[in-house]
Amino acid sequence: MSRNHPVKEAIRDATFSLMHEKKMEDITVSEIIALAGVSRMSFYRHYTCKENVVLVTIRDILDEYYSTDEYDISDVTSHVNLVRAFEWFHRYGHLILGLYHCGIMDVLLDEITQYREVVSGNMPASSILRYRIYMYAGALCNTAFRWLLEGEKETPEEMADVFLNVFP
Repeated sequence: MSRNHPVKEAIRDATFSLMHEKKMEDITVSEIIALAGVSRMSFYRHYTCKENVVLVTIRDILDEYYSTDEYDISDVTSHVNLVRAFEWFHRYGHLILGLYHCGIMDVLLDEITQYREVVSGNMPASSILRYRIYMYAGALCNTAFRWLLEGEKETPEEMADVFLNVFP
């Protein structure tokens, strides 16, 4: 692990903590660095702006998810992959709920949708099948988000079962 990892993590954690309290436009870099206990120079060494903290964090945690050996991109709607998706939402629930409280859930949805477009291959922009990608990504994000908001009363396995009953 590099020396910079703890600094980036502190900035990320501070940013997402503040996102639970206020909208992104009301958060300042000064607040982030004070809460993170890092210098302004350290902040700008890793990020271009406060919004970049959010985007980099989302991309990092999605990259981690997509790069694991057991992930088979050819069948994202399998029961195993859906359980794994709900486990991922559980693991990063605090960050995801921070996006909600801050009013920027669309950033996560956009990143998940873009990834699904890439792994779906060379589909013509005119193909009506591309809407299936948007339906799946939107339904998964919205369902997982509501599950987090309601306290995760069901297990990831139960959520995968419910999802597969709607999207077989």
